[in-house]
Amino acid sequence: MTFLSPGFLWGLLLIAPLVGVYLLKVRPRRQEVTAIFLWDTVLTQRKANALLQRLRDVLSLLLLTLAALMLVFAAGRPRFDEGDTRDVLLLIDRSVSMSADFRDDRPGYSRFDAAIDRAESLLRSLGGQRRAAIATVDDRLDYAVLLTDEPRRLREALREITPGQLPSDDAALMSIRQLAGLSDELRIILLTDGVGVDLESPVDTAELHIGEHDNEHDGENDNASAPIGIETVRIDEKSGVIPENIGFIAADMVAANNGQTMTLMFSIASSFPDTVRGEAVLTAVGSDPDRNADDSDGIVIRVIPLEIVPGVNPPQIYGIDAEAGRYTLRLETLDENGEARPDALALDNTAYLSAPEPRPLRVAVDAADRYFFETAVLAFARSGRLMDLIPAGESAELAIFRGSVSHHGSDSAGPPLRVVFAPDAPGDGVASVGEPLDVSLPRVLLPDHPMLRFIPAESLRFDGARQVEAEAGSAVLVADVSGVPLIWQMRDPDTGAVTLLVNLDPVAADFVLSPYFPVLVYATATHLGGRTTEARSTFATGSHVQVPGLRPGERAEIRFADQTRATTDSTQPVRLPQAGFHIAQTPGDAYDLPASVLHPTESLLEPVTAAATDSEVELPGGYPPWMWLTAIALLVISAEEMLYHRRKVG
Repeated sequence: MTFLSPGFLWGLLLIAPLVGVYLLKVRPRRQEVTAIFLWDTVLTQRKANALLQRLRDVLSLLLLTLAALMLVFAAGRPRFDEGDTRDVLLLIDRSVSMSADFRDDRPGYSRFDAAIDRAESLLRSLGGQRRAAIATVDDRLDYAVLLTDEPRRLREALREITPGQLPSDDAALMSIRQLAGLSDELRIILLTDGVGVDLESPVDTAELHIGEHDNEHDGENDNASAPIGIETVRIDEKSGVIPENIGFIAADMVAANNGQTMTLMFSIASSFPDTVRGEAVLTAVGSDPDRNADDSDGIVIRVIPLEIVPGVNPPQIYGIDAEAGRYTLRLETLDENGEARPDALALDNTAYLSAPEPRPLRVAVDAADRYFFETAVLAFARSGRLMDLIPAGESAELAIFRGSVSHHGSDSAGPPLRVVFAPDAPGDGVASVGEPLDVSLPRVLLPDHPMLRFIPAESLRFDGARQVEAEAGSAVLVADVSGVPLIWQMRDPDTGAVTLLVNLDPVAADFVLSPYFPVLVYATATHLGGRTTEARSTFATGSHVQVPGLRPGERAEIRFADQTRATTDSTQPVRLPQAGFHIAQTPGDAYDLPASVLHPTESLLEPVTAAATDSEVELPGGYPPWMWLTAIALLVISAEEMLYHRRKVG
């Protein structure tokens, strides 16, 4: 037996004064009485009970001594074995599959609940004797609490962990594996169902950068199998038995150009061992951003009967008579009697879809030779209504100019956006204009800029380019080898106006007939108008999404399905952590960002590898020895107190 706090054993010295109190004899005080014969009976009874009284005193002394010993030993934090004394890092898998039912006869009690119960038992067994940390694992590794020996803090952190709706990711496991070099000082225990994470794939220890913990190995064993120093505990009722589950693994809804019909596509995966009957119910839930995503009072658009075979089923495609708006696609499995048949995981039974109305970019052309510019805009207006050509002078989101900028008179909600070809006068991004360039040799300065993603700028002929100087604060995308800007962007800090300038004459050398001319118009229009990212009907949970319709320099407020909020700009993607309708509010409009649980591995609930079972990993549980010693000591003191009062009564 060892003690974690041996200094408290000095408390054993308190037993000496305790014994001394019991051995101390108190001399009775003499008192005169009127008649001694009146006390004969009392004195006789006292002599008869003297032996029993002494026995009671000795028993009381023994009980209190035993209680004192147990309290002192409890304060010393005893260990009755020479076991593991390392700190503990407890990893809890909170991916989608952990929300599956743990037992068939106990609906609502999930694998995640079972993992939390096991974690609580482990923390009780530590009892403050060792430090512990808690982290969660899904598509990344997040720490709930760092190393601490405060049981209350650990319990509170454990209670705050909730099941997630994200898939498991090998990148998160790689983060765990990089902790393997700390296995000498840290015991790492992963509670997981093994779904979606390859726990036994070969790991190149040279790539982990563990540190100085190099393993000696020969040429036949260059890779280590499974994370060394990481103990995995399988959380499922019956190891090797896959629960019966059916769920969506893909979904999409596309509106036709007429705005009255839709194309619905979805795919389903099943872990049932046999063919299952089911229905896919498409429900319109309206487009009110403040409305709950619940489809209980929605309008059922179509009910699709299904025959679902084991494994991944072929995609289903249907034409739907429906308008733009929000929809839910709910999957129901049926038994032989046509009654609802529950499966193990409910999260993947609903897909959240949004079919937005077309939002073409309103483009005006203000140029003398406008025909070629208008033709380029109309080409994209006919194809998916990406842009709409409006007369010059009307409210437009973007205006295209050739030469000096005229006042366009835009009253759109957003800042004025302008594209200027062949600027020939100072102002609006141009500090000065000089003589024509004899020869232009373009050099791309910002190759990752969205406007250049479809254009080979270095091979373009910048005919008609002039010696110009960009205004201070401009972002030059392409420049001549001599430093003359050829394509640059300027944002007015006062008005928010954004201008993209192209230092070439589009009519010269027949550039307007080049296939890159409409591509250049499209790229500049979609970039400045925030149309680089188009809205999609749904995303898989965990996706990082660029907000559509967000122009350079603007910010959007994201309201997630759980009513939490965040802000972002055009350079930062938004991570969708849960299923439901998320809303991105830009300065110009609101966009739906629906998310659904669409992960084949999670829906099939099949472990990637055979994780260790409870019998293979020694996972302590229960209460630590000092708690038992303290409880027994309190019971002994209570028993002695009852014995004392009984002795006083006689």
